[in-house]
Parts: sequence; C-alpha cells; structure tokens
Amino acid sequence: MDIQQLLWNEEYGWRPVEAGEPVDFVEKPIDAQLVLYFGAASVFEKVPVYEELKRRYPYAHIVGASSALQVSGHYPLTGAITATAIRFRDAEVRVASTELKRPEQSYGAGVQIGESLISPDLKAVLLLCDGTVADAGVIISAMVGKIGKKIPISGMVSSTGLGAVHTFTGADSVPEPGKIAAIGFYGKHVELNTAGFHSCVPMGAPHKITRAKGHIVYEMDGVDALSVYRKYVKEDTAEGDRMRLLFPFMMSREDMPAHGVLRSVVMVDEGAKALVLGGNAPEGRILQMMMSRPEHIVIDGEAAALAKARLIKSTAKGDVLALLAGDVSRAAAMDRNIYQETGYVAELLGSKPSLIGGYGNGMFMPVMPGEESKLHNYTTAIAVLQEV
Repeated sequence: MDIQQLLWNEEYGWRPVEAGEPVDFVEKPIDAQLVLYFGAASVFEKVPVYEELKRRYPYAHIVGASSALQVSGHYPLTGAITATAIRFRDAEVRVASTELKRPEQSYGAGVQIGESLISPDLKAVLLLCDGTVADAGVIISAMVGKIGKKIPISGMVSSTGLGAVHTFTGADSVPEPGKIAAIGFYGKHVELNTAGFHSCVPMGAPHKITRAKGHIVYEMDGVDALSVYRKYVKEDTAEGDRMRLLFPFMMSREDMPAHGVLRSVVMVDEGAKALVLGGNAPEGRILQMMMSRPEHIVIDGEAAALAKARLIKSTAKGDVLALLAGDVSRAAAMDRNIYQETGYVAELLGSKPSLIGGYGNGMFMPVMPGEESKLHNYTTAIAVLQEV
C-alpha cells in the first residue's frame, strides 16, 4: 500500500504533508484507487474539494465528510481539509452510497449499503454517515445484519460542531447533507484493525432503561430520566449545558456489563423529563453515569504496547494508514487537552502509520476485536488499514 497525503488551508491552499508538516507542493500524484478526506463544512462552501481531488487523482474513488476538527499528523486543525490518496498493491476497493431525507429511512439505507458491499472476500468496511438526518445506530445495525458480525466496520458520523444543523458527506460526488458513504475493502491481504479509548470513570449506581424510544430515554428504574440525571448534573441551565459534556453514560446489556458503548447526552427535554442521547438506547439496557477526566488520556505502557501490536502488523507491506475518529462532545469537554490526545495517538502508533481523521458526532467500531461493530459516542477510535 502506498500513501500520499495533502493538506488544504486558507493561507497556502493545497500542499503535501510529510511527517505531519506542510511542504512545497511538488509531489507527482500517485495512481490511487481511493482518496479519503475530512474537512470543515465552511471550507466546502468555498473550495470545490471533490473536483480538485478528482482532477489530481482521476481514477480514484473520492470519499469524505465534514468534521468539527481535522486531524493531520500530530495535530487537530480547524478550517482545513486533510486528504489521503491510497494505492493498493493487491486489495480491491468498492464504494456504495445512498441518500435519505428522514431518520425513518435509516434502516433501509443500511440494508441497501450492506447488500451493495456483501461478498465472500469482503474484509472490512469504512463508513461515513450523515450526522443530522440519519440514525447512525440503526444504519450500522442494518449493515451488520447483511454483511455479518465478523466484518469490522470503522468510521465516523459527520459533523460541523456542537449543535450542527447540516453535515456533509461525499461519495464520488460533491459533499452534501443526507448522504451515507461506505468503502468496502476486499482481498486476502488487506486488514483493518481497531482500538478505542476514553477518559471516563464510573460514578453512582447503574440504572435500567424502563421507557425509551429511539435516542430518547424517558424513564430509568421506573423513574423519569431527568430526575435520575439531576442526581449528577446541576439544574442551572448554563452550568448544565457545560456539565453535560463531562457526564456521558456507558450503555450495556445487563448480562454483558463489560461490553458497553458510551452515549453522550445531547440535550435535556425539561417538558418530557427525558434525555436525548447521541445514539439509540433500547429499553432494558443498563446506563451507568460516567465522569470524564480530560487530563487522563494516556494508558499504561504495557496496554499501549499491546494495542500497538494488535493494530499494526509486523508483516505490513508498504505504507500503513491510521484513521482517528473522535467525538465532538468529548473534544469540547477536553478543550486544549485535545492537542495532547492527538499527539498521544501519534506517539502510540509510532512513525510507521500516516495519520488522518476528524472529530464527528460519533464513531463506529467493534466493542471488542472480532465482535459486532456498533455506534459509539464520547470515544476516540483508531482504525489501522494495511496490506499484509
């Protein structure tokens, strides 16, 4: 696998990236099969990103999404576009996409994407999902139902920042709202490995969801959800808006407490005494309040070494791509610690992989290696793509 990375910003326009730093734009384009990009939505309005990347890589699939922050090398950026062109040595790439206008169309969209990608030699999928119209949790569940639980699905829910009205996704087209894009990787030599981490610790007692619909939790333990939530978060509105960024929930099955996914609290519905979460929250699931510790983002050396060994294979041929998908709520809670996080990820992975990514409204990955892929909030997911 061979990689070429580009960065666009207001001051310099397009430039290549080497070791995380922009250099003079003199590289000859590689004969890429895929170009993956992440960018600020405000930039998409003035830069014809699809047309410019297609002009440079005419035979490649051009796939990307808007993100609140863009990751290039060791740094999170704003107001930028980061793009990676990939030439595979043996693997095949297919792109599937669809559009939807209403959340109710999410299941059908996921089925359609899954049916388009399913094949005996499918090894992994990268999913970029609309962040305002689509129900991302329903989409990935529908896809898993078609392609199987053992195929890893990684990726991101597109974003323009907290409270986004529209997000943008592109699949061999101009990025636009309501688009779902998925990239299938095929062949015996391609591999996608994932890992994730967060900086949260549990607090209080776990609670069972006793009444819910979609993303909205109305009752926990037979009591209105807002009353339970107020045990942890102050009632003052301004303080509550800030504090809810620091208090996500860990959601799990009652019989599998160690296999949970984080759910951000998107908003509080005072009238219904309910909580709107960042993903589906079925009745019967357990919610455990978590407290974010933005300053605690590192893991111990032994765990870091094991994570790196699982992600990056010693038999990797050529370049290796690492995709970082972060959560915009977590980034807001971490504030300037976010720069430490991206630097830590780069340090964890070492010099071998080229790093790209963004911070969105959620991310996709298996809870554990080899398990079903799901929607996560408030997590930093790392997916490493390589040919072995």
